[in-house]
Amino acid sequence: MLLRILGVVILVFAIPVAAFSIMGLIFSGDSAELIQGVIGTVITVGLVLIGYMLVKRSFK
Repeated sequence: MLLRILGVVILVFAIPVAAFSIMGLIFSGDSAELIQGVIGTVITVGLVLIGYMLVKRSFK
């Protein structure tokens, strides 16, 4: 039960951040913004995957 709640909380916060990170990658102006966008996207997509795995594992 606790894993399900933790996974949902992670997903609720990480999905919008991942969307804005990907949007930032699309509209990046210079190489510094591109590097920052890639790092942010990797971190937030990783958080989304962790949240998904926690929710999926809690239903077994």
